[in-house]
Amino acid sequence: MMKKYFHEISQKEIEKLIKEKKTVRYVIDNYKQPDWCGYHEALHPTFGCWSLCDTSPKGSRTMISFNGCSTCPEFKIKRYEWIFMCLSEKDALKVIKLFSEDYLEKECIKINTIGSNSKYFKYFIS
Repeated sequence: MMKKYFHEISQKEIEKLIKEKKTVRYVIDNYKQPDWCGYHEALHPTFGCWSLCDTSPKGSRTMISFNGCSTCPEFKIKRYEWIFMCLSEKDALKVIKLFSEDYLEKECIKINTIGSNSKYFKYFIS
């Protein structure tokens, strides 16, 4: 069985968990916290992420998002790698220039060419 993200389940499912008196361990074992969340056992209602564990109908659990969590100290960015295959370095630079220099700097995106006169360019968020 594939685990569902806890912040994406319906209020009806939350109410069913409460009605069936499911334990904290059950929730931790059967649901996932967001991939970007580095909080150890974030689904623990006492020691975990209070926003994620807010089970009220219009609580903060329903507003959990990548952007919304980005200010949390437990927020983590996976290392993404992108490879552009272009006809020339000039064409690859055009693709990369779609991003502003400020954005590249803010997001710590590194731009490297692989080999001289390569048709492959690589950048990543680190």
